[in-house]
Amino acid sequence: YCLGGIKIDEFGRTNIEGLFAAGEVTGNVHGANRMSGNALSETQVFGNRAAQKACEYAAKATIIPGSYETEVFSEYKTINGWKAKKDRGLRPIALKSRLQAVMDQYVGLERDEEGLNCGLAEVQKLREDLLPLLTVVPTRRFCYEIQEAYEIRGMLDLAEIVILSALERKETRGHHYRLDYPQTDNKPYHTSIQLIKGEHKIGTIPVTKLKS
Repeated sequence: YCLGGIKIDEFGRTNIEGLFAAGEVTGNVHGANRMSGNALSETQVFGNRAAQKACEYAAKATIIPGSYETEVFSEYKTINGWKAKKDRGLRPIALKSRLQAVMDQYVGLERDEEGLNCGLAEVQKLREDLLPLLTVVPTRRFCYEIQEAYEIRGMLDLAEIVILSALERKETRGHHYRLDYPQTDNKPYHTSIQLIKGEHKIGTIPVTKLKS
């Protein structure tokens, strides 16, 4: 269960020029919980606003200079690595099941520091020990296991972000319930995580309350 995502402004703009986002992939829109049914209205409101601004941006944008050949070939090499035969190869669905079990055991509805730290260690172990063993069965047509391989790679990152956020928030608020910190602080804030030089840096953002 993830309540959060890419930081956007009121028009779905991110801090990356030309990248717009809307819906459940975004954060800082809801309070401490996403009420049932909000996801649909969120896509209609922010999807529309982001689309309008994206169209305006695209109408004026020019081709971004530079070549992405290195990045493309890096991903091509990754895919070929997944297709290569391994002595102890692990299919994407198997790694997904391992990750789901870890998150269910340590990052469920009720959390505490000891369990979250155990979960973090397990997730990092999955990335270090099992992700390199990832293997897919090539097919002549589109290989859906490659899509699943990309998904589990992203799921490991997301799991780590969720755990780090839960460890940082030493209070109980909304859907986030800490057994060791049952109180709710008087001052609300958003937790912010940035990837800087390969490491997750945690910070906070004040909550902006809109006037009705």
